[in-house]
Amino acid sequence: MKNIYKLIFKPLWSKNLVTKITGAALLVAGFAGFNAQVSTYSFAQSNGTYTPITGTVLGTATGNASATNLNSAVYPVTLPFTFTFNGVIQNTINVSTNGFVTFGSTAPTTTLAAPISGSTAYDGAISAWGRDISSFYDINGTTGNISWQTVGSAPNREMVIQWSNFRPNSSTSTTAVYSFSFQIRLKETTNAIQMVYNSGAYLAGTTALDLTAQIGLRGSSNTDFKNRTNDDTVSFVNSTQGTVNSSSQSFNTTNAIPGMPTAGLTYTFTPATCFPPASVNTNSITTTGGTVNWTASTPAPSNGYDVYYTMSAAVPANSVTPQHVGVSGTSQVISGLSPSSTYYVYVRANCGNGNLSEWSLTNTFVTLCTPTSTLSEDFDSYATGSIVPLCWDRIITSNGTQTISSTGPASGTKNIYQYSSTAQNPTVVVLPAFTNINAGTHWLRLKARISSAGTGTLNIGYVTNPADAGTFNTIQSLTLTNTTYDTTSEYTIVIPTSLPSNARLAVMNPADAKGYYWDDVYWEPAPSCLPPTNLNSNAVSPASGSISWTASTSNPGGGYEYYYSTANTAPTSATNPSGTVGTSATTATITGLTANTTYYVWLRSSCSASSKSNWVSVPSFKTLCAPVTSLVENFDSYTTGAFLPDCWDRMINVTGTLSISSTTPASGTRNIYQYSTATQNPTIAVLPSFSNINAGTHWLRFKARVNTLPGKLNIGYVTDISNPASFVQLQDITITNTTYDLTSEYTVVIPNTVPANARLAIMNIADAKSYYYDDFYWETVPTCFVPTNVTAGNPTATSATIQWSAPATPPAQGYDVYFSTTNTAPTSTTTPSYTNVTGTSQVISPLNASTAYYVWVRSRCSATDQTAWVAATGSLFTLCQPPALLSVLGATVCPGNSATLSATAAPGATVKWYSAASGGNLLTTGNSYTTPNLLSTTNYFVSASIGSTASVGVANPGALTNGGTTGASTTFYMEATVANNPVSVQSVDVFPSAAGNASFIRIYLGTATTPAYEIPFTSNVASGGVTPQTIPLNIVLSPGVYRFKIEGAGSYYRNYSSPGGVGQAFPYGQGDFTLTGGSNATTGYYLFYNFIVGSSCESSRQQVTAAVDAGCLSTEEADAKTKLNIYPNPVADILYIKSKSKVTDVQIFSASGQRVMNVNDKNISSVNLQSLPSGVYLINITLDNGQKLTKKIVKK
Repeated sequence: MKNIYKLIFKPLWSKNLVTKITGAALLVAGFAGFNAQVSTYSFAQSNGTYTPITGTVLGTATGNASATNLNSAVYPVTLPFTFTFNGVIQNTINVSTNGFVTFGSTAPTTTLAAPISGSTAYDGAISAWGRDISSFYDINGTTGNISWQTVGSAPNREMVIQWSNFRPNSSTSTTAVYSFSFQIRLKETTNAIQMVYNSGAYLAGTTALDLTAQIGLRGSSNTDFKNRTNDDTVSFVNSTQGTVNSSSQSFNTTNAIPGMPTAGLTYTFTPATCFPPASVNTNSITTTGGTVNWTASTPAPSNGYDVYYTMSAAVPANSVTPQHVGVSGTSQVISGLSPSSTYYVYVRANCGNGNLSEWSLTNTFVTLCTPTSTLSEDFDSYATGSIVPLCWDRIITSNGTQTISSTGPASGTKNIYQYSSTAQNPTVVVLPAFTNINAGTHWLRLKARISSAGTGTLNIGYVTNPADAGTFNTIQSLTLTNTTYDTTSEYTIVIPTSLPSNARLAVMNPADAKGYYWDDVYWEPAPSCLPPTNLNSNAVSPASGSISWTASTSNPGGGYEYYYSTANTAPTSATNPSGTVGTSATTATITGLTANTTYYVWLRSSCSASSKSNWVSVPSFKTLCAPVTSLVENFDSYTTGAFLPDCWDRMINVTGTLSISSTTPASGTRNIYQYSTATQNPTIAVLPSFSNINAGTHWLRFKARVNTLPGKLNIGYVTDISNPASFVQLQDITITNTTYDLTSEYTVVIPNTVPANARLAIMNIADAKSYYYDDFYWETVPTCFVPTNVTAGNPTATSATIQWSAPATPPAQGYDVYFSTTNTAPTSTTTPSYTNVTGTSQVISPLNASTAYYVWVRSRCSATDQTAWVAATGSLFTLCQPPALLSVLGATVCPGNSATLSATAAPGATVKWYSAASGGNLLTTGNSYTTPNLLSTTNYFVSASIGSTASVGVANPGALTNGGTTGASTTFYMEATVANNPVSVQSVDVFPSAAGNASFIRIYLGTATTPAYEIPFTSNVASGGVTPQTIPLNIVLSPGVYRFKIEGAGSYYRNYSSPGGVGQAFPYGQGDFTLTGGSNATTGYYLFYNFIVGSSCESSRQQVTAAVDAGCLSTEEADAKTKLNIYPNPVADILYIKSKSKVTDVQIFSASGQRVMNVNDKNISSVNLQSLPSGVYLINITLDNGQKLTKKIVKK
């Protein structure tokens, strides 16, 4: 019953009312009379026949535009007979193209599409398809219209209004047209109304319409209605009675559910002759019944009234059997009801001979509650709002707030909230009546909290009148200091026997402008063994803590038992205690704990072996930190804020800043930030205690930076963490870097003269500079020092060169080098790839082509003493393995002739022909190249290539609006993202404003301040934003985000977006390389154009010579002189060669340049080509005098 209660009674619990659920006081008002209302019309649905009419046409579609397709029009029509609607005789109607008619002199607007919920003051409306609809013109020979006709004979005539060939919506489309028809029929004498539908179909297209229409009747105002409804999960023909004037029927022109009206579907609305009573209400409510009252119908029903009541919210059908039949008066006592339950009551008139009125609108009431002996309430089954649960009461005296709230409950989803400002009255929440309120055997247990820091008071007491706050008496005032529900937030109140038997427990807040929340309320037997109270705890040492309490009033004979755990999981009654103390004890020390660990503790009284109190929670405590022998800290496991890690301390002498920050850490996500203005005090970060602080064997190693050079940090120690004056300086460090880089690591050797109780500390300078430090190590001073400036470069397809700088003390046994294709740092036990390297560089091989490698170097001072591995900076990506050129073939020609050069390459490769050994022009691709006519010997160059390239980005500044130039010293950049796989960036175009400026293209990984790549160049053109300068890059970018910048001298063209600027269309991309924006997010396009990216790999170029023999004859002369003849051509198998000179070598090449046959002999006269497939071939013939001739042959 709770859900129904929340739905129906929420309005009852107004803050302006005092709750009055008493024996005869609940009176729920009914509604006004029903006579002469369309809501009293009866409804019936049937399946009949749709009979079209051919009467007077009111309007016909003459086109498919809105102005011509019957989209918005109203036609006045005089009724052919007297028709009574809603108790009023009507003579005229207005017919709307939007599927309805209205009565009276006030016509609807032509665009009205909601005739039932609309507020226009017409006398009434009948809506068969009320929505914005239109017809169509000449769709597959069909055109729509509106017409009317009188059929039948008096006194049983019918006026039929027909919408023929209408769409179920408004549209001008001629490619998607659904057509259907419907009628409204007004019946003479009976004044009944019918809506008759015909089925529809698509005349064009199949586009689904999933919409709604208002169908039913409206009286003289939109508060009087009788309509139908179904949602889109229910078939159109299975509608139910609407509940609000905007209720509508869903339809769909393609889906079976909800579907459209079926052919002959008929709705009949018949005016009532038997009217229901009005003003139904219930009073004299008890726990099991009440009296239902109503106002008599007019005319009075001959067979009295029927009364029906139910616990269901569903409206009863006319066929339901009422509990009381033929009641002669205007009231009826109902009984046998369940306490604390919601009931729905309906009354109807019985006019005899089966003529029954509609059921009255529902009246709802709740039976009274019976006192209970127990209670468990968490409020979760109730909605939020100004209410209390069923059987509870609330007293709001003019003002103040009391609600069920979802804000921070102790359990589940809801709790009680009370608030009164200092100018308002307290609020009172009254609990249900308890049969054992003064038995002295029960207590009230609940959890409570206050909304803001400080102290609050929540008064627990009772009232003798649940409607009068003046009857409140305090039993106990709870002092609240907790703002969250925690282990200290549960309270118990023992209820004395002196309470009156009619008392009801109540909770009152004070008028103190504080919010009070409470939850999880129990009325239950008070245990015979009560727990201790006023529990506290504190940490004593790294291995122990103590708890204290106030003795239980039960004076437990077995003393007290405690239980502790590192998990905040409360023990149960069966949980074995961790320890016990005697009856008189009010403290206990817990030992054997772990340092720097939070412990949760519970305590209970042990009155006997079989009688224990419930466990009560002691505030948790955290053990102190124990001195350690080493430290590794990067601060990443902590959130940002004005604090330091566990076991560290921060000393703030009134002013200055010291916090954990996420601003550009050296590693991970956090580092320490320290700042003091020139007028503030320095701050001190105190490190954990080290047991070997003065052993003389350790150093402090960390990374640091400052925002403005130079900076200084003081490294020292303190002997009293509460006194900044105890700081003693050991060393000041000059900070020379603004970023974490290869120079940002600092070390401080700690002497053995430091006191044993000293703790290392770092103090900043009051110089208005920001200091950051990260990656702290307290470790043994190494005897072997790491190499620095480790870099990887000079990659080939199979090798690369690793270089580094030696430490001040070079290692006796050189260096170890390790490389891998995975970025997993080696450990001290990892086997190096190279060991005992004597110099400061090493070529690593063999490597795989087109592969990313990661490299580390360490110093090797002895077989047992090596440093940590140091990672190489930058990116190492081996070059691709180019395909091989398998053969090249030059040619010798006479002056003025062209030469055909040929070459073959590995399968899948493309042969490229160039005019120069490097640079030059690409002449053609393919296995052969025919030169122009040559007068002298000329060298050409050929290579083999695989893969492809693509252009990314805008081609030139003219492609976008708002162009201009920007100096190379700008901070503007273009951002590119490489996804999935490494990408080769071969070149990019820039557009200098002038020639002769020395500039750099620098590529930064993410927000790094040190470039990953730097490509110097000198501008060589004053481009005017038109002529590009192509800068070779030839870099490989691993997946990541990169920023491209031009730095140095000169100015370069860029585009930007200002008011009115258009054209940028990020992202620009090809494959795994995407330009995602510029310095100003997606508004600017900066400096870089036409990126050439891809995965092409090309071999070195080989020279191919086209020799020109100045003394040779022409081909015809040579043929004539040598009398060379080959035949037959085309040839099927044997090719004959006839020549004056001897033929010593024959080579045959396919059209793709591949050599397919080679014959050597002293004098070749024929060649068998039977094995070759059909096609065109080149035959190179070498004569014994060295002359070479080339002929083209066709193999059949």
